[in-house]
Amino acid sequence: MIDSVQRRAHVNRYTDSYTEVVRQQELHRKYVHEQERLKAQRLHVEHLDKIRDRETEKGRYVDVKV
Repeated sequence: MIDSVQRRAHVNRYTDSYTEVVRQQELHRKYVHEQERLKAQRLHVEHLDKIRDRETEKGRYVDVKV
């Protein structure tokens, strides 16, 4: 028969394990979100570069230094 101390230890191990799984899932979610954000940012910059290149070819682009 399992006494209350053993039961509590078992519950604590289960809770700690579950908490770690949830923590790892949250870290993964944040990592994936950051990778998607960086990809979107890179695609946006590439798009702006294409527009600049197209306008430069047409002679309409002027690079303004601030």
